[in-house]
Amino acid sequence: RIAITALLLAVSAVLGRFGSETSASSGGAAIRLSEGVGALAEIIRVLDSIQLTAKHKVATPANWKQGGDVIITGAVSNDDAAKIFPGYKTVKPYLRTTAQPK
Repeated sequence: RIAITALLLAVSAVLGRFGSETSASSGGAAIRLSEGVGALAEIIRVLDSIQLTAKHKVATPANWKQGGDVIITGAVSNDDAAKIFPGYKTVKPYLRTTAQPK
């Protein structure tokens, strides 16, 4: 939880998405959002994408939403992709998509 709080504060500093009032307490962090829930939803979406990429050999497209199709990374051979992601689609020789793994 502390690592996520630190990440949120770092992202807020870089993107300027949060107001100037941020404070941390022993149980977590209180963050005042200046741009509403949309900024927080985007950060959560990015964190979900990072976790999905770390757990499975996939990447997420720019407009990806939870449950949407994902891209199989180039590190996975076609033979391995057929075993790991049965029924994947080849869009281009370098671009293969599949349903989001669970």
